[in-house]
Amino acid sequence: MNVNQGRTTVKGISAGSSSVAFGSALLVKEKELRIETGKARDIEGEIEKLRRALRQAAETIQQEKQRLEDAGGAAEAYELLEAHEMMLLDEEARHKMEAFIHQNQATASLAADQVFEAYKAMFEAMEDDYLKARAADCADVKKRLLKAMLPEDESKASMLGKAQTGPFVLVAKELLPSALLSTDRGSISGLLTEKGSKTSHIAILARGMGIPAIISARNITEQIEQGDEIILDGGTGSYMIGPSEEEKAHYEKQIKKQQEERLALKKMMGKETVTQSGRKVRLLANIGSLDDISDVKKHDAEGIGLFRTEFLFMDRQQIPGEEEQYKAYKAVADAFLGKEVIIRTLDAGGDKNISYFNIPKEDNPFLGYRAIRLCLEREEMFKIQLRALLRANETGNIKIMLPLICRIEELQTAKKWLEEAAQELKAQGLLPAGAEKTAVGIMIETPAAVMISDQLAKEANFFSIGTNDLVQYTLAADRTNESVADLYDPHHPAIRRMIQMTIENGHKNGIPVGLCGEAGSDARMLRFLVEQQIDEISMSPGSILKSRAIVRALA
Repeated sequence: MNVNQGRTTVKGISAGSSSVAFGSALLVKEKELRIETGKARDIEGEIEKLRRALRQAAETIQQEKQRLEDAGGAAEAYELLEAHEMMLLDEEARHKMEAFIHQNQATASLAADQVFEAYKAMFEAMEDDYLKARAADCADVKKRLLKAMLPEDESKASMLGKAQTGPFVLVAKELLPSALLSTDRGSISGLLTEKGSKTSHIAILARGMGIPAIISARNITEQIEQGDEIILDGGTGSYMIGPSEEEKAHYEKQIKKQQEERLALKKMMGKETVTQSGRKVRLLANIGSLDDISDVKKHDAEGIGLFRTEFLFMDRQQIPGEEEQYKAYKAVADAFLGKEVIIRTLDAGGDKNISYFNIPKEDNPFLGYRAIRLCLEREEMFKIQLRALLRANETGNIKIMLPLICRIEELQTAKKWLEEAAQELKAQGLLPAGAEKTAVGIMIETPAAVMISDQLAKEANFFSIGTNDLVQYTLAADRTNESVADLYDPHHPAIRRMIQMTIENGHKNGIPVGLCGEAGSDARMLRFLVEQQIDEISMSPGSILKSRAIVRALA
């Protein structure tokens, strides 16, 4: 049977669950929230209006968290709400808005708009996917705050308009997380948007909540009418408008099969990730803060394959001290005793507007002063982080990973400084026994690193292939640019050859090789990686059980 005979069948990019969904179209056209740009007559009144709105918006989030908790909602959604609540309660942000009101005789709404737009621009300029995604948080929190400033009758209006009966597919140019979180989860079957990326928070939320989401669906809001029947295929990234009864019946069978598969995934808890022939692969989790630990345990990860340390350096006025960093690193190490915890050193730089770094604006920050290049130019700062990592490695389960290594000299210098830091700590009686043989590995994320991986393997204790950057640097395709999104292909033959070469060179020199990135959770990529004898794969926590099931089914 040809199931592509609906009124319109189009292909976009799958960014959420790989399942199939059916529902009526609900076009989301959010009302533009009012920003008063004139001079404020009552400064103190505006200050009070701002504070009242901050409290009200935070209370709304608390109510959403409670509803989510009562319904047993996804951990990703709960953690995102907590992040938004923290932003609303952040003292520095409030002080900035109040200062803006005083200095410019501005309204509360204009102050909220300007401060959160500045935060948004800062995060949008960043290269790291995890941090770049926080730009949507800023936009979302700003909308929550502006909505809380509206008169009561207006603020009660739902972002999605009048109540709808599901199941329905949310269709929009772009969706913010709050549009999804403020809607009854049971009535949403899928998301279809013109904009977005696989690393956006709306995509992460969709994956965590098991909702198919298709992005880069060009001009979709002009093609679909309210109430149109839509089928989304998260596995292929295609969507069908106006399917026939025969086609609906076909996909309903698929949906039933997927429901049975989801129940089967729960049986993967506690099982080994091993192929039928006995080949073992470790499935680890990527995390960006201590708040992610509970989600990792919920999905039964076998350790941490990437712990991003940038969160310690952001949203502050000075470099975090050794003690603060030590406590954070020790917390994650203690949470996974007996399992490896790979902590990446600071991956910040010219594209990350961290004010106290005082880095001049660059024409091309993606290829600029960042990551290991920045750290090797700031020995004191880097050594503080290295000392904290060594001190935290009491049981020996922490491994240190260096980002954007392109030259052997960079790795050698970093190792030299780590040894110097170890000797300093030893002289002070602060070096734990577990830290004496701390493993140092590198991310393979540029073609240069791949081509000299045979030499780097003689200096490193492990490799982690960073597919997000490796793909965009190799294919000259910005993964966040919608115009070239279809060119960003982890399955490109050049990428496969690079992965194969890196694994071979690592194993020839007796070091383990892993892969870090969402490409690793793709079924097709998983099969390829296992064939190439990858040692471990790190991914978002929500992808682990499904990936384990795929690996266990392989010969």
